Amino acid sequence: MNNIQRLAFWPVVIIVASIFYLLNIPAGFLIGSLCVGMYCSFFIKNTKVTKQVFPVALGLIGISLGSAVDVPLIWDSIMRFGWAIVFGIAATIGCGLVLAFILHRSTSIDKKTAVYSFIPGGASEVLGLADRDGANISIVAAFHSVRVILFVGFIPVFVGVGAGQGTRTRVIADILSLGASILPIVLILFAAISVHYLFPIPAGPLLFSTIIMVLLAPFASFEVPVLLAGIGQMLIGASVGLRFNRETLQTLREIKWTSIGLVVSMVGMTILIGVAFSLWARVDVFSAVLGWIPAGAGEMSSTAIVLQLDEMTVITVQLIRLYTVFFCLPLFVYWLNK
Repeated sequence: MNNIQRLAFWPVVIIVASIFYLLNIPAGFLIGSLCVGMYCSFFIKNTKVTKQVFPVALGLIGISLGSAVDVPLIWDSIMRFGWAIVFGIAATIGCGLVLAFILHRSTSIDKKTAVYSFIPGGASEVLGLADRDGANISIVAAFHSVRVILFVGFIPVFVGVGAGQGTRTRVIADILSLGASILPIVLILFAAISVHYLFPIPAGPLLFSTIIMVLLAPFASFEVPVLLAGIGQMLIGASVGLRFNRETLQTLREIKWTSIGLVVSMVGMTILIGVAFSLWARVDVFSAVLGWIPAGAGEMSSTAIVLQLDEMTVITVQLIRLYTVFFCLPLFVYWLNK
């Protein structure tokens, strides 16, 4: 990738993502930038983005979430969901283990690699542990890349069409509002990312920017437009799209295309978990599905904001799922090494 192509990458991402958004495609910023990222990954060599892009994207989404957070409502939701959340976590982890068992028995992949390939969430942490634990890191990375691509590419469209929601097209008003609020947003973003580097945890920028925004909300005099979450989606979509490259595709070919069927099965199982959770907890079914999708708390929360769904349910369930899996990782390591 030469300097001209590198300079052109983000303008092209912005143009294509904006076209998708203006065409009222569900999660248009996310899907449009994802398409650009995947195209560049396959056809333009050495296309990369700086590693700071993802934390910035999560921070922007967290600011957007924090501006709408109602703390008593979130606490009430946690108390109200109760056993429904326990069911969702157990079902999500259980489905991952079942699929890992099928992968191990139907291919030559060892048990460690199979299990790490289907741990539902915390991809960066899972890859780090898998590498240290002696699993085949290229296979684990391939499975997680395909899982994220499938979920991020399919679920927002599925939910948007199913809920009958398109994206909002108040572009000019949102841009003007964003311009007037840019300084406090940049300061909050800088503070959240700084805290994350001091205390690195999964989805740290998302969590810390949400908390900072909640704390500042009673004193804030600026508006946070929905477009901010869309910008976060655009940055995430381009980054995720670049992960799926020719090497990933070749790895999947080597371990049989039936493995793709297992990843697709994970999509179907997760949708069923979301539907069951919605019936149990009596929440909107599409918000419940977004809440249980193991493809990034930031991606799914921003989709809920842009599609005007119940973002409080989505972020609550996503963060509980993410941190439960994160704290259970040492147990997975212990079990795999028994």
